[in-house]
Amino acid sequence: MECEEKQALTKVMFDEAEQLTEELIALRRQFHQYPEVGWLEFYTTGKIIEYLKKYEIPFRYGKEIANPQFFWGREEEQIALAKEEAKELGISNEILEEMEGITGVEAVITAKKEGKVTVLRFDMDGLPEEEARNEDRVPVKKHFCSKHEGCMHACGHDGHMAMGLILARILYENRDRLSGEIRIVFQPAEEGVRGGKSFATGGVLDHADYFLSGHLGMDNKSGELVLGTYGFLATTKLDVTFLGVSAHAGASPETGKNALLCACHAVMALQTLCQDSRGVSRINVGVMKAGSGRNVIADRAFLQLETRGETTEIEQDLYEKAIACIKGSAMMYGCECQFAIKGGASEAKSDEGVIKRAKQALIQSYLWTEGQEEKEMDIHTLYEKKKFKGSEDVTYFMKEVQKEGGQALYLGIGANITAPHHNTQFDFDEKALLTGVKVYLAILIELMMQEH
Repeated sequence: MECEEKQALTKVMFDEAEQLTEELIALRRQFHQYPEVGWLEFYTTGKIIEYLKKYEIPFRYGKEIANPQFFWGREEEQIALAKEEAKELGISNEILEEMEGITGVEAVITAKKEGKVTVLRFDMDGLPEEEARNEDRVPVKKHFCSKHEGCMHACGHDGHMAMGLILARILYENRDRLSGEIRIVFQPAEEGVRGGKSFATGGVLDHADYFLSGHLGMDNKSGELVLGTYGFLATTKLDVTFLGVSAHAGASPETGKNALLCACHAVMALQTLCQDSRGVSRINVGVMKAGSGRNVIADRAFLQLETRGETTEIEQDLYEKAIACIKGSAMMYGCECQFAIKGGASEAKSDEGVIKRAKQALIQSYLWTEGQEEKEMDIHTLYEKKKFKGSEDVTYFMKEVQKEGGQALYLGIGANITAPHHNTQFDFDEKALLTGVKVYLAILIELMMQEH
Protein backbone atom coordinates (compact mmCIF):
# COMPACT_ATOMS: atom_id res chain seq x y z
CA MET A 1 0.00 0.00 0.00
CA GLU A 2 1.59 3.25 -1.12
CA CYS A 3 1.72 6.27 1.20
CA GLU A 4 -1.01 8.11 -0.76
CA GLU A 5 -3.29 5.09 -0.68
CA LYS A 6 -2.70 4.66 3.04
CA GLN A 7 -3.50 8.32 3.72
CA ALA A 8 -6.65 8.06 1.61
CA LEU A 9 -7.82 5.01 3.59
CA THR A 10 -7.02 6.79 6.85
CA LYS A 11 -9.21 9.72 5.80
CA VAL A 12 -12.09 7.39 4.87
CA MET A 13 -11.90 5.59 8.21
CA PHE A 14 -11.52 8.80 10.23
CA ASP A 15 -14.57 10.27 8.48
CA GLU A 16 -16.56 7.13 9.31
CA ALA A 17 -15.42 7.32 12.94
CA GLU A 18 -16.53 10.95 13.19
CA GLN A 19 -19.90 10.07 11.69
CA LEU A 20 -20.27 7.35 14.33
CA THR A 21 -19.36 9.57 17.28
CA GLU A 22 -22.90 9.69 18.66
CA GLU A 23 -23.19 5.92 18.41
CA LEU A 24 -19.79 5.54 20.08
CA ILE A 25 -20.93 7.60 23.07
CA ALA A 26 -24.33 5.87 23.15
CA LEU A 27 -22.64 2.47 23.32
CA ARG A 28 -20.45 3.63 26.18
CA ARG A 29 -23.47 4.91 28.10
CA GLN A 30 -25.44 1.72 27.47
CA PHE A 31 -22.61 -0.37 28.92
CA HIS A 32 -22.27 2.10 31.80
CA GLN A 33 -25.89 1.56 32.83
CA TYR A 34 -25.53 -2.22 33.11
CA PRO A 35 -22.13 -3.01 34.68
CA GLU A 36 -21.29 -6.57 35.67
CA VAL A 37 -18.36 -7.89 37.68
CA GLY A 38 -15.79 -10.32 36.32
CA TRP A 39 -16.93 -13.68 34.88
CA LEU A 40 -20.58 -12.56 35.20
CA GLU A 41 -20.74 -10.25 32.15
CA PHE A 42 -23.57 -12.16 30.45
CA TYR A 43 -25.65 -9.10 29.56
CA THR A 44 -22.54 -7.27 28.36
CA THR A 45 -21.39 -10.21 26.23
CA GLY A 46 -24.90 -10.59 24.85
CA LYS A 47 -25.07 -6.93 23.76
CA ILE A 48 -21.68 -7.19 22.08
CA ILE A 49 -22.81 -10.30 20.20
CA GLU A 50 -26.04 -8.58 19.15
CA TYR A 51 -24.03 -5.66 17.75
CA LEU A 52 -21.66 -7.93 15.84
CA LYS A 53 -24.60 -9.90 14.42
CA LYS A 54 -26.34 -6.68 13.36
CA TYR A 55 -23.38 -5.74 11.15
CA GLU A 56 -22.68 -9.36 10.13
CA ILE A 57 -19.21 -9.31 11.69
CA PRO A 58 -17.91 -12.87 12.31
CA PHE A 59 -17.17 -13.75 15.92
CA ARG A 60 -16.27 -16.56 18.31
CA TYR A 61 -17.15 -17.01 21.95
CA GLY A 62 -17.59 -19.56 24.75
CA LYS A 63 -15.17 -22.47 24.97
CA GLU A 64 -13.68 -21.58 21.57
CA ILE A 65 -11.68 -18.71 23.05
CA ALA A 66 -11.21 -19.38 26.79
CA ASN A 67 -8.97 -21.82 28.65
CA PRO A 68 -10.90 -23.23 31.67
CA GLN A 69 -7.64 -24.09 33.41
CA PHE A 70 -7.32 -20.41 34.35
CA PHE A 71 -10.84 -19.42 35.41
CA TRP A 72 -9.34 -17.63 38.40
CA GLY A 73 -11.71 -16.19 40.98
CA ARG A 74 -14.82 -17.45 39.20
CA GLU A 75 -17.80 -17.96 41.55
CA GLU A 76 -19.80 -20.74 39.93
CA GLU A 77 -22.83 -20.31 42.19
CA GLN A 78 -23.37 -16.75 40.89
CA ILE A 79 -23.45 -17.68 37.21
CA ALA A 80 -27.04 -18.95 37.07
CA LEU A 81 -28.31 -15.74 38.70
CA ALA A 82 -26.26 -13.53 36.33
CA LYS A 83 -27.59 -15.41 33.31
CA GLU A 84 -31.15 -15.01 34.54
CA GLU A 85 -30.63 -11.26 35.01
CA ALA A 86 -29.25 -11.01 31.46
CA LYS A 87 -32.29 -12.88 30.18
CA GLU A 88 -34.62 -10.47 32.00
CA LEU A 89 -32.78 -7.58 30.31
CA GLY A 90 -33.51 -9.04 26.88
CA ILE A 91 -30.58 -11.31 26.01
CA SER A 92 -31.95 -14.32 24.12
CA ASN A 93 -31.84 -17.88 25.44
CA GLU A 94 -30.02 -18.92 22.28
CA ILE A 95 -27.12 -16.54 22.88
CA LEU A 96 -26.94 -17.39 26.60
CA GLU A 97 -26.88 -21.12 25.91
CA GLU A 98 -24.19 -20.79 23.26
CA MET A 99 -21.98 -18.93 25.73
CA GLU A 100 -21.71 -22.20 27.70
CA GLY A 101 -21.42 -20.22 30.92
CA ILE A 102 -18.36 -18.29 29.69
CA THR A 103 -18.40 -14.53 29.11
CA GLY A 104 -16.25 -12.72 26.54
CA VAL A 105 -16.25 -12.65 22.74
CA GLU A 106 -13.83 -12.25 19.84
CA ALA A 107 -14.67 -10.46 16.57
CA VAL A 108 -12.71 -11.82 13.59
CA ILE A 109 -12.17 -9.56 10.56
CA THR A 110 -10.44 -11.22 7.63
CA ALA A 111 -9.18 -8.83 4.98
CA LYS A 112 -9.29 -9.45 1.24
CA LYS A 113 -5.50 -9.72 0.96
CA GLU A 114 -3.22 -12.04 2.89
CA GLY A 115 -1.04 -10.45 5.53
CA LYS A 116 -0.22 -10.13 9.21
CA VAL A 117 -2.45 -11.10 12.13
CA THR A 118 -3.15 -8.33 14.65
CA VAL A 119 -5.05 -8.87 17.92
CA LEU A 120 -6.69 -6.11 19.95
CA ARG A 121 -7.97 -6.57 23.49
CA PHE A 122 -10.63 -4.57 25.35
CA ASP A 123 -11.68 -5.35 28.94
CA MET A 124 -15.34 -5.64 29.93
CA ASP A 125 -15.99 -5.86 33.67
CA GLY A 126 -17.23 -3.34 36.19
CA LEU A 127 -16.48 -3.00 39.89
CA PRO A 128 -18.49 -3.92 43.02
CA GLU A 129 -19.09 -0.29 44.02
CA GLU A 130 -22.24 1.82 44.36
CA GLU A 131 -22.12 4.71 41.89
CA ALA A 132 -22.32 8.22 43.36
CA ARG A 133 -25.61 10.01 42.59
CA ASN A 134 -24.79 13.66 43.26
CA GLU A 135 -26.51 15.91 40.74
CA ASP A 136 -23.38 17.60 39.39
CA ARG A 137 -22.12 14.34 37.84
CA VAL A 138 -22.57 13.90 34.07
CA PRO A 139 -23.97 10.34 34.36
CA VAL A 140 -26.69 11.74 36.64
CA LYS A 141 -27.47 14.78 34.47
CA LYS A 142 -27.47 12.69 31.28
CA HIS A 143 -29.40 9.80 32.88
CA PHE A 144 -26.96 6.94 32.31
CA CYS A 145 -26.00 6.00 35.87
CA SER A 146 -25.62 2.36 36.79
CA LYS A 147 -28.91 0.49 37.11
CA HIS A 148 -27.21 -2.42 38.87
CA GLU A 149 -27.16 -1.83 42.61
CA GLY A 150 -23.68 -2.12 44.11
CA CYS A 151 -21.89 -2.24 40.76
CA MET A 152 -20.49 0.44 38.45
CA HIS A 153 -18.03 1.06 35.65
CA ALA A 154 -15.44 3.02 37.64
CA CYS A 155 -12.40 2.34 35.46
CA GLY A 156 -13.35 3.12 31.85
CA HIS A 157 -14.01 -0.40 30.59
CA ASP A 158 -17.38 0.78 29.27
CA GLY A 159 -15.48 3.18 27.01
CA HIS A 160 -13.02 0.48 25.98
CA MET A 161 -15.83 -1.78 24.77
CA ALA A 162 -17.50 1.05 22.87
CA MET A 163 -14.25 1.80 21.05
CA GLY A 164 -13.79 -1.90 20.28
CA LEU A 165 -17.22 -2.22 18.69
CA ILE A 166 -16.89 0.91 16.55
CA LEU A 167 -13.46 -0.28 15.43
CA ALA A 168 -14.92 -3.67 14.49
CA ARG A 169 -17.63 -2.00 12.41
CA ILE A 170 -15.28 0.36 10.55
CA LEU A 171 -12.63 -2.27 9.91
CA TYR A 172 -15.16 -4.81 8.68
CA GLU A 173 -16.71 -2.30 6.29
CA ASN A 174 -13.23 -1.57 4.85
CA ARG A 175 -11.84 -5.11 4.93
CA ASP A 176 -11.40 -5.24 1.15
CA ARG A 177 -8.86 -2.43 1.40
CA LEU A 178 -6.79 -4.06 4.16
CA SER A 179 -4.56 -7.11 4.39
CA GLY A 180 -4.31 -9.90 6.94
CA GLU A 181 -6.61 -10.56 9.88
CA ILE A 182 -7.73 -8.44 12.80
CA ARG A 183 -9.13 -10.06 15.96
CA ILE A 184 -10.86 -7.89 18.53
CA VAL A 185 -11.06 -9.62 21.91
CA PHE A 186 -13.53 -8.47 24.58
CA GLN A 187 -12.04 -9.94 27.76
CA PRO A 188 -13.90 -10.56 31.02
CA ALA A 189 -12.58 -10.28 34.57
CA GLU A 190 -9.68 -7.84 34.22
CA GLU A 191 -10.34 -6.44 37.69
CA GLY A 192 -8.38 -8.57 40.12
CA VAL A 193 -6.35 -9.75 37.08
CA ARG A 194 -8.48 -12.88 36.79
CA GLY A 195 -9.43 -13.29 33.13
CA GLY A 196 -6.36 -12.45 31.06
CA LYS A 197 -4.47 -15.73 31.24
CA SER A 198 -7.55 -17.78 30.31
CA PHE A 199 -8.02 -15.80 27.09
CA ALA A 200 -4.32 -15.33 26.31
CA THR A 201 -3.95 -19.13 26.35
CA GLY A 202 -7.36 -19.88 24.83
CA GLY A 203 -6.45 -19.59 21.14
CA VAL A 204 -7.19 -15.94 20.37
CA LEU A 205 -3.47 -15.24 19.91
CA ASP A 206 -2.66 -18.11 17.55
CA HIS A 207 -0.19 -16.96 14.86
CA ALA A 208 -0.46 -13.32 16.03
CA ASP A 209 2.15 -10.91 14.65
CA TYR A 210 1.00 -7.84 16.57
CA PHE A 211 -0.95 -7.15 19.75
CA LEU A 212 -2.55 -3.83 20.73
CA SER A 213 -4.40 -2.73 23.83
CA GLY A 214 -4.64 0.34 26.03
CA HIS A 215 -6.43 2.23 28.78
CA LEU A 216 -8.37 5.47 29.01
CA GLY A 217 -7.29 8.00 31.60
CA MET A 218 -4.96 6.73 34.30
CA ASP A 219 -2.32 9.47 34.67
CA ASN A 220 -2.92 10.82 31.16
CA LYS A 221 -5.11 13.86 30.46
CA SER A 222 -7.22 14.56 27.37
CA GLY A 223 -4.97 15.25 24.41
CA GLU A 224 -2.11 13.17 25.79
CA LEU A 225 -1.06 9.79 24.43
CA VAL A 226 1.41 7.19 25.66
CA LEU A 227 2.68 4.90 22.91
CA GLY A 228 4.85 2.44 24.81
CA THR A 229 3.88 1.43 28.34
CA TYR A 230 6.33 -0.46 30.54
CA GLY A 231 6.81 -1.23 34.23
CA PHE A 232 3.76 -3.46 34.78
CA LEU A 233 4.16 -5.25 38.11
CA ALA A 234 3.90 -9.03 38.08
CA THR A 235 1.42 -10.23 40.69
CA THR A 236 -0.35 -13.22 42.22
CA LYS A 237 -3.66 -12.93 44.07
CA LEU A 238 -4.00 -15.64 46.73
CA ASP A 239 -6.65 -16.84 49.19
CA VAL A 240 -5.50 -18.81 52.23
CA THR A 241 -7.65 -20.82 54.64
CA PHE A 242 -6.26 -22.04 57.98
CA LEU A 243 -8.05 -25.01 59.57
CA GLY A 244 -7.60 -25.60 63.30
CA VAL A 245 -9.62 -27.24 66.08
CA SER A 246 -12.27 -25.42 68.12
CA ALA A 247 -12.44 -25.65 71.91
CA HIS A 248 -13.91 -23.88 74.94
CA ALA A 249 -11.65 -20.90 75.68
CA GLY A 250 -12.16 -21.22 79.45
CA ALA A 251 -12.76 -24.88 80.18
CA SER A 252 -10.33 -26.63 77.77
CA PRO A 253 -8.26 -24.21 75.65
CA GLU A 254 -5.37 -26.70 75.49
CA THR A 255 -7.44 -29.08 73.33
CA GLY A 256 -7.87 -26.49 70.56
CA LYS A 257 -5.71 -25.49 67.61
CA ASN A 258 -6.04 -21.72 67.24
CA ALA A 259 -6.41 -20.80 63.56
CA LEU A 260 -6.80 -17.10 64.44
CA LEU A 261 -3.42 -16.92 66.16
CA CYS A 262 -1.95 -18.91 63.30
CA ALA A 263 -3.25 -16.36 60.78
CA CYS A 264 -2.02 -13.41 62.88
CA HIS A 265 1.46 -14.91 63.06
CA ALA A 266 1.47 -15.46 59.30
CA VAL A 267 0.35 -11.88 58.58
CA MET A 268 3.13 -10.40 60.71
CA ALA A 269 5.77 -12.71 59.26
CA LEU A 270 4.73 -11.99 55.66
CA GLN A 271 5.57 -8.30 56.09
CA THR A 272 9.29 -9.15 56.45
CA LEU A 273 9.67 -10.75 53.01
CA CYS A 274 9.91 -7.79 50.60
CA GLN A 275 13.63 -7.03 50.76
CA ASP A 276 15.02 -7.52 47.24
CA SER A 277 17.94 -5.60 45.71
CA ARG A 278 16.91 -6.59 42.16
CA GLY A 279 13.86 -4.32 42.08
CA VAL A 280 10.48 -3.37 43.47
CA SER A 281 8.55 -5.97 45.47
CA ARG A 282 5.28 -5.69 47.36
CA ILE A 283 3.15 -7.88 49.62
CA ASN A 284 -0.19 -7.02 51.17
CA VAL A 285 -2.79 -8.85 53.23
CA GLY A 286 -6.02 -7.02 52.50
CA VAL A 287 -8.58 -9.25 54.24
CA MET A 288 -8.48 -11.35 57.41
CA LYS A 289 -11.48 -13.14 58.88
CA ALA A 290 -11.45 -15.57 61.79
CA GLY A 291 -13.37 -16.99 64.73
CA SER A 292 -16.96 -17.55 65.75
CA GLY A 293 -17.23 -16.22 69.33
CA ARG A 294 -15.31 -14.60 72.17
CA ASN A 295 -15.24 -17.81 74.22
CA VAL A 296 -14.31 -20.18 71.40
CA ILE A 297 -10.85 -21.12 70.20
CA ALA A 298 -11.07 -20.27 66.50
CA ASP A 299 -10.98 -23.32 64.25
CA ARG A 300 -10.89 -21.37 60.96
CA ALA A 301 -9.21 -18.25 59.59
CA PHE A 302 -9.15 -16.75 56.11
CA LEU A 303 -6.73 -14.37 54.37
CA GLN A 304 -6.77 -12.56 51.05
CA LEU A 305 -3.33 -11.40 49.99
CA GLU A 306 -1.25 -10.44 46.99
CA THR A 307 2.39 -10.42 45.98
CA ARG A 308 3.87 -8.04 43.37
CA GLY A 309 7.26 -7.65 41.76
CA GLU A 310 9.05 -5.52 39.18
CA THR A 311 9.80 -8.72 37.28
CA THR A 312 8.11 -12.09 37.19
CA GLU A 313 11.23 -13.61 38.76
CA ILE A 314 11.11 -11.21 41.72
CA GLU A 315 7.38 -11.75 42.19
CA GLN A 316 7.57 -15.54 41.97
CA ASP A 317 10.44 -15.66 44.47
CA LEU A 318 8.36 -13.54 46.84
CA TYR A 319 5.32 -15.74 46.25
CA GLU A 320 7.26 -18.91 47.07
CA LYS A 321 8.60 -17.31 50.26
CA ALA A 322 5.04 -16.33 51.21
CA ILE A 323 3.83 -19.90 50.73
CA ALA A 324 6.68 -21.23 52.89
CA CYS A 325 5.94 -18.60 55.55
CA ILE A 326 2.24 -19.54 55.66
CA LYS A 327 3.01 -23.26 55.84
CA GLY A 328 5.48 -22.59 58.67
CA SER A 329 2.89 -20.66 60.65
CA ALA A 330 0.41 -23.50 60.19
CA MET A 331 2.95 -26.03 61.41
CA MET A 332 3.78 -23.90 64.45
CA TYR A 333 0.14 -23.79 65.57
CA GLY A 334 -0.80 -27.34 64.55
CA CYS A 335 -3.17 -26.14 61.81
CA GLU A 336 -3.68 -27.08 58.19
CA CYS A 337 -3.57 -24.53 55.37
CA GLN A 338 -5.24 -24.45 51.96
CA PHE A 339 -4.37 -22.20 49.01
CA ALA A 340 -6.38 -20.91 46.04
CA ILE A 341 -4.95 -18.64 43.32
CA LYS A 342 -7.57 -16.01 42.43
CA GLY A 343 -5.70 -13.95 39.85
CA GLY A 344 -2.36 -13.03 38.41
CA ALA A 345 -0.34 -11.04 35.88
CA SER A 346 3.21 -10.99 34.60
CA GLU A 347 5.52 -8.07 33.91
CA ALA A 348 5.72 -6.80 30.33
CA LYS A 349 6.83 -3.88 28.18
CA SER A 350 5.90 -2.54 24.76
CA ASP A 351 8.21 -3.29 21.82
CA GLU A 352 10.48 -0.61 20.35
CA GLY A 353 9.73 -1.59 16.76
CA VAL A 354 5.98 -1.18 17.02
CA ILE A 355 6.37 2.04 19.05
CA LYS A 356 8.30 3.56 16.14
CA ARG A 357 5.71 2.42 13.59
CA ALA A 358 2.87 3.75 15.74
CA LYS A 359 4.58 7.14 16.02
CA GLN A 360 5.02 7.27 12.26
CA ALA A 361 1.35 6.37 11.79
CA LEU A 362 0.26 9.26 14.02
CA ILE A 363 2.43 11.71 12.08
CA GLN A 364 1.20 10.49 8.68
CA SER A 365 -2.44 10.63 9.82
CA TYR A 366 -1.99 14.16 11.22
CA LEU A 367 -3.19 13.10 14.67
CA TRP A 368 0.06 14.47 16.06
CA THR A 369 2.77 16.76 14.72
CA GLU A 370 6.23 16.76 16.29
CA GLY A 371 7.09 20.11 17.81
CA GLN A 372 3.65 21.64 17.25
CA GLU A 373 2.10 23.95 19.82
CA GLU A 374 -1.55 23.88 18.79
CA LYS A 375 -3.77 22.49 21.55
CA GLU A 376 -6.61 21.91 19.07
CA MET A 377 -4.86 18.81 17.71
CA ASP A 378 -6.36 15.43 18.63
CA ILE A 379 -3.09 14.71 20.43
CA HIS A 380 -1.02 17.63 21.68
CA THR A 381 1.39 15.70 23.93
CA LEU A 382 3.02 12.39 23.00
CA TYR A 383 5.04 10.15 25.30
CA GLU A 384 6.97 7.42 23.54
CA LYS A 385 7.38 5.58 26.85
CA LYS A 386 5.78 5.83 30.26
CA LYS A 387 5.70 3.62 33.34
CA PHE A 388 2.50 1.84 34.39
CA LYS A 389 1.87 2.09 38.13
CA GLY A 390 0.32 -1.25 38.93
CA SER A 391 -0.63 -4.62 37.46
CA GLU A 392 -2.75 -5.55 34.44
CA ASP A 393 -3.49 -9.01 33.08
CA VAL A 394 -3.08 -7.69 29.52
CA THR A 395 0.55 -8.61 30.16
CA TYR A 396 -0.26 -12.28 29.52
CA PHE A 397 -1.33 -11.34 25.98
CA MET A 398 1.78 -9.24 25.47
CA LYS A 399 4.18 -11.90 26.71
CA GLU A 400 2.47 -14.69 24.77
CA VAL A 401 2.74 -12.79 21.48
CA GLN A 402 6.32 -11.73 22.16
CA LYS A 403 7.28 -15.31 23.05
CA GLU A 404 6.29 -16.35 19.51
CA GLY A 405 8.26 -13.54 17.86
CA GLY A 406 5.45 -10.97 17.61
CA GLN A 407 5.32 -7.42 18.94
CA ALA A 408 3.05 -5.80 21.51
CA LEU A 409 1.95 -2.25 22.27
CA TYR A 410 -0.03 -0.93 25.24
CA LEU A 411 -1.38 2.61 24.81
CA GLY A 412 -2.25 5.22 27.39
CA ILE A 413 -5.17 7.14 25.86
CA GLY A 414 -5.48 10.46 27.65
CA ALA A 415 -8.84 11.38 29.14
CA ASN A 416 -9.64 13.88 31.87
CA ILE A 417 -11.26 12.11 34.82
CA THR A 418 -13.50 13.46 37.58
CA ALA A 419 -12.09 11.22 40.31
CA PRO A 420 -9.45 8.50 40.62
CA HIS A 421 -10.07 5.16 38.94
CA HIS A 422 -12.15 2.80 41.13
CA ASN A 423 -13.72 5.78 42.93
CA THR A 424 -17.52 6.00 43.11
CA GLN A 425 -17.33 9.52 41.59
CA PHE A 426 -15.34 8.32 38.57
CA ASP A 427 -16.23 9.50 35.08
CA PHE A 428 -14.13 10.42 32.04
CA ASP A 429 -14.10 12.88 29.15
CA GLU A 430 -16.09 11.16 26.41
CA LYS A 431 -14.29 13.17 23.72
CA ALA A 432 -11.35 10.83 24.32
CA LEU A 433 -13.34 7.95 22.82
CA LEU A 434 -13.15 9.29 19.28
CA THR A 435 -9.47 10.11 19.73
CA GLY A 436 -8.87 6.54 20.89
CA VAL A 437 -10.68 5.07 17.89
CA LYS A 438 -8.63 7.23 15.51
CA VAL A 439 -5.37 6.25 17.22
CA TYR A 440 -6.15 2.55 16.89
CA LEU A 441 -7.20 3.00 13.24
CA ALA A 442 -4.04 4.90 12.31
CA ILE A 443 -1.80 2.26 13.91
CA LEU A 444 -3.77 -0.63 12.40
CA ILE A 445 -3.55 0.83 8.90
CA GLU A 446 0.22 1.10 9.36
CA LEU A 447 0.56 -2.46 10.67
CA MET A 448 -1.87 -4.04 8.20
CA MET A 449 -0.41 -2.34 5.14
CA GLN A 450 0.13 -4.60 2.11
CA GLU A 451 3.83 -4.82 1.32
CA HIS A 452 4.82 -4.43 -2.37
